[in-house]
This record gives sequence, structure tokens and C-alpha cells, in this order.
Amino acid sequence: IEDKNNINIDNNIDNSIDNIIKDNDNIILFDGVCNFCNTWVDILLRIDVQQKFRFAPLQSDIGRHLLVRIGKDAHDISSVVLVQKKRQDTSKITDSSNTANFQYSHFDKSRCVLRVVEELGPPAKISSRA
Repeated sequence: IEDKNNINIDNNIDNSIDNIIKDNDNIILFDGVCNFCNTWVDILLRIDVQQKFRFAPLQSDIGRHLLVRIGKDAHDISSVVLVQKKRQDTSKITDSSNTANFQYSHFDKSRCVLRVVEELGPPAKISSRA
């Protein structure tokens, strides 16, 4: 795989990332240097009592590989991104590789924040007041 900056991404690493990320995982990619982003993640960790979300800095190996996987530049740290991994219907897949069995969707910027609030639902509102 090659990203938009012609950085080669090792398929073995890419496949291992697919194995680390579980089906139906919600991964929030955030700027690990941004104080606002880190504060937002800290708040989410407190109110996400059902542990619906996992977190990774955009600058991390997993963050960069997920950015490429969803069609973005590996070094794009312009926005928070929610990446969701879903298993595809394997009856239509002709490629037997591990990565063909999964589909990644993503939400960025305000769409990410709105989707996170939607996923957390009313329990998050109650626990956020505690």
C-alpha cells in the first residue's frame, strides 16, 4: 500500500493492524500533541462507561495506517477522525486476504463529534453529570 506522499506501508504491518482492531470497533484518532484534543479524549474516557471507543494518536503507527486505509494522507493531522471497522458480507468477496473481509468507514471533524455523542447516547449524559 502506498499513501499520497509515496510512503510505502508494509502489508504485513497493515494486516496486523486489521487483527488488532476488533470487529465493530470505534477508533477515535486524535492529534496527540493538541491539548484540546487530549482534554476531549480524557472526558470521553470518563463518560464512555461501556467502553465503546478506543483511542490512538494520529501520529502513531496505527493512526497513520488507519488514515491510509480510509483514503487520507498518512500525515494528515488536521482533524479528529472516528474510524469504524465492520465485517463485510463474505459471500461477495473473491479476495481471500484478511483485509478484504473488513470495511472501514470514517467520520471527521464535526461529523466525528456528532457520531460519538450519538453512539454514547443517554447513559453518557447521565454519567457526565457525576
